[in-house]
Amino acid sequence: MIASQPTSTPTKSEKAIAELNYALMCPIAFIPFQDPVLLSDGHTYERSSITEWFTKSRSQNPLAICTSPVTRQPLFPNSLTPNIALRSVIRPWQQVEETIVEKDQYISELEARIAELEGDVEKKQEVEWKVKHDDLLKSVKTCVSAYRRKKIARKVFLERIAKVL
Repeated sequence: MIASQPTSTPTKSEKAIAELNYALMCPIAFIPFQDPVLLSDGHTYERSSITEWFTKSRSQNPLAICTSPVTRQPLFPNSLTPNIALRSVIRPWQQVEETIVEKDQYISELEARIAELEGDVEKKQEVEWKVKHDDLLKSVKTCVSAYRRKKIARKVFLERIAKVL
């Protein structure tokens, strides 16, 4: 959405896209998966995020058992299983999402161009109206000018009569 436009209620497809994007994010760092790994707690994590999680856990207490950031169940750092099924979904989805973003940007550009053209049309119509009605405008100006001259002439006439009387 364009920032200057009023926000509207998301459509079903926008909600579905948002939910899918959320599902394709690591629950630790909230970044899109690049190298998803499945752990024994049944959750999938981004490899770099879960590795960092394990490193921090060990640095705080080398003897402690690492736990799941989601379920707090004990985990074994060496049991990182690549989530091949998820990985096979991620790249096509990213391509679809990129296409959607490109189309949204294109639509925004078209809307801006339409607004610009509408402004041009309004200006052109105004100019065309002035050209079309130029004779009428000149006539009105002439009448106003004549009225002013007559008004001044009348005033002068009345002043002269007042001097004579």
